[in-house]
Amino acid sequence: MKIQLLVLFVSTISSTFLLADSNGWTKVFDKACEFTEGPALAPNGEIYLSDITFSSKCSNKYGQMTGRVWAYNPLTKKSRIVRQNSGQSNGLYFTKEGHLIAAEGASYGGRRISWFNPKTNEYRVIVDSYKGRKFNSPNDLVIDKKGRIYFTDPRYVGHEMLQIPIMGVYRVDGPGKVTRIISSILRPNGIVISPNNKTLYVAVADNGGINWLDIGATKIDPWGQGGIISYDLKSSGEVENPRIFVDLKKQGGVDGMTIDKKGNIYATVGVKKRPGIYVYSPKGKLIKVIDTPNKAHPTNVIFGKDGKIIYLTIDGTSMWAKKIY
Repeated sequence: MKIQLLVLFVSTISSTFLLADSNGWTKVFDKACEFTEGPALAPNGEIYLSDITFSSKCSNKYGQMTGRVWAYNPLTKKSRIVRQNSGQSNGLYFTKEGHLIAAEGASYGGRRISWFNPKTNEYRVIVDSYKGRKFNSPNDLVIDKKGRIYFTDPRYVGHEMLQIPIMGVYRVDGPGKVTRIISSILRPNGIVISPNNKTLYVAVADNGGINWLDIGATKIDPWGQGGIISYDLKSSGEVENPRIFVDLKKQGGVDGMTIDKKGNIYATVGVKKRPGIYVYSPKGKLIKVIDTPNKAHPTNVIFGKDGKIIYLTIDGTSMWAKKIY
């Protein structure tokens, strides 16, 4: 495995701009270029998030940016860049050893699953292809108790040619060892595993296009449509018994998700009438809706270290926090 040492430009910015809106949210970060995604809880309590620098939005005379990863410290209220060239990372997830696993997307991105050590800046590629073909645009990921990685591979943005005709869900058993476990979902997005590791949940968000930043493309639905599919997750890492967990009845799509210790799903739902974090019980019953700040389109959500505060990324440059317990 080739190891690359990244030279990082590290910047520290004071979060003196904290703002609250009518829904009780507080803006804790607002320094992204275009699109915040993939918040992840680090072992030290920091919240890492992806700054997706779409090529058509975040370029200058030197060329296109290729994404950044920021870290927000809830204690100091400060943010810093921890990866200056993130391969257009989207979903992020920390291993129990404190290493950052990233789903790198398209639009001049890596289109791979990578490993990064925040303490040493060491970087490695875990997998970047399936049967010799580059992934479409890895979107989100989760790790089970055995250390296996599960990730979704749709395509929403990017000029690169699609080499895999299926937008699937994959399992990674080790460097270069990848298996497609789900092939029947159109644009799988967020992905989580139940606390007992027996159920895999996959969000669906289909907006009808493969590059919605292309101004010449056919008009698509900015809110999308979809829901959540659940599967029995076997100890072998295979899935079976697919069933509809949430059906939004073509009213919107589900992006990122997180899950609490009770197994309740917190899903970022893009419904035009009421976008928000929709909380579902393990049986699929809607428990409550947490409205987004200023009715913004939500992209992903994660709990803080104390389990009482949730952090929400939205379609834009910011991340927000709200105490819910």
